[in-house]
Amino acid sequence: MHKRLAVLIILALFACTVFAADDNLPYSEERQAAVLKINLIKEKITTMEKEGFAVTRLNDEFFILRQVHENNLFKISNQQAPDFDAFDERAASIEKIMENAYQVKDELTALAKSLEEASLEINVSEPKEMYLEAEKEFADERYEFALTKIDATYEKIIELQGVQAKANAAYEATRKNLTTFAYDNRYIISVIVIVPLIIYAIFRRKIKRHFITSKISAIEFESNVLKNEIKRAQQIYFVEGKIPEGEYSIKVKLYGDKIRDLNRQVALLQEELEKLYPSGKKKEDKQKKK
Repeated sequence: MHKRLAVLIILALFACTVFAADDNLPYSEERQAAVLKINLIKEKITTMEKEGFAVTRLNDEFFILRQVHENNLFKISNQQAPDFDAFDERAASIEKIMENAYQVKDELTALAKSLEEASLEINVSEPKEMYLEAEKEFADERYEFALTKIDATYEKIIELQGVQAKANAAYEATRKNLTTFAYDNRYIISVIVIVPLIIYAIFRRKIKRHFITSKISAIEFESNVLKNEIKRAQQIYFVEGKIPEGEYSIKVKLYGDKIRDLNRQVALLQEELEKLYPSGKKKEDKQKKK
């Protein structure tokens, strides 16, 4: 028991002597600070790897950091002046990379949510591609480029939202023109509405036919207005080059969808006309007239 105690005391005294001697060496405080920083950075890299970050770039930078430290130790041992500023700059660079990594991860999460919300009002296919490019930069540990692409993606979303607002305003203006057209023809429409019930009973089919054909004419007029808007957009985009491709695509899609909807309405109205005057009924009426 006494022998073990004596051995422990001797080892403790030896350790104290070594550390005391180490403290007396040149640049002891700088060397100890460097070791602490190396251990801290290594611990952070290990933590990031466990969290799913790619750490190839960080490990390469850490390897260089240790080489700089060992080079300083070699200089000290040969009574040369070490370059601890270079070590600190390299360490700060690694810490900045780590900071960027966490920032990009958070930014990508926020951007994904923004894309999901924006998809309710605009076509996000182009911003989505830019988001995937930012993700790839993140996976390749090119965090500075990833941040740039994230900012560009937000700018594209804002741009497309502005284009959509312009397209909606243009469509609203077109709708108002159609309303004005209806107002200018209000007397004709009023006459159709206030036709006496007796005349309606006698000429029911003719009146209904007139109503349907008038409605078809109004729809066709609206369709022609939208077609003219498409031609105008094509003129501005292809010939004059005054609008960006995104704005042109949104306008053409918006007007095209509306025209197809109007065509479906015309087809339904034409079916109603066919029911009023079936082909067989028309032939029978012609034979009676003969």
